[in-house]
Amino acid sequence: GISGALIIFVIVRFELSFDSFHQDSDRIYRVLSGSPRDPVLGDAGAPHRLDELIEDEFSEVEQTAVASKLNPQKVQLEINDEYTREKNVAFVTPSFYEIFNFEWIVGSPEKSLSEAGQVVVDEEIAEKYFQGDAMGKRIRLNNKYDLIVSGIIKKMPANTDFPISLSVSHITYAQSDEYKEQYEPSRSSLYQVFVKLREGASAEQVNARFPAMVEKYLDKETAEKYLTHELQPIEEAHYSTNI
Repeated sequence: GISGALIIFVIVRFELSFDSFHQDSDRIYRVLSGSPRDPVLGDAGAPHRLDELIEDEFSEVEQTAVASKLNPQKVQLEINDEYTREKNVAFVTPSFYEIFNFEWIVGSPEKSLSEAGQVVVDEEIAEKYFQGDAMGKRIRLNNKYDLIVSGIIKKMPANTDFPISLSVSHITYAQSDEYKEQYEPSRSSLYQVFVKLREGASAEQVNARFPAMVEKYLDKETAEKYLTHELQPIEEAHYSTNI
């Protein structure tokens, strides 16, 4: 009946809205990785430093960003002398919040995520652990990273595939012994790279030149057999159930 059709319409509209609300969403892509021999690249994980190489090699790219989610089972937070867990914790570059239009309450991408030891929390985390007064407060991550709250964002909407409640500055990770300074085929599925293309640029232009980039920074055999990349429109990420 009419009520059933209305429910279906609401569900479909919600599903189609994922990450379409960002400004210039038609120019935002996630970088997939895989073997050139695969008919379809199915790995959203990226090698370290891929974002830097893309910026150096492709004039079509306006901006790159990294969001490296932490395995929720391995996250330990020390807040107010108590240990707890949160599932949406990630290392992010300031540019993540310049490409994606999530709302800020206090701070900004450049001021709040450009230095080591900074963390941005969402309003829910700020209220849960600090009664809303989170700025300047201390959080220790995995008994290794000492962080200071440097910004607060609105809780991300339900229709995003990239929810983050605690955003740790990527430079915190890049300066640690866990970060690989060399671009190489090995990668983690949780380490994701995003790009925003310049107006008029096409994903096909970039995709066609990825093999040459891999060969330049690695070698010809790797480029032909083991590693390539491809841009995936951000609005398609929601439907990539195999990634």
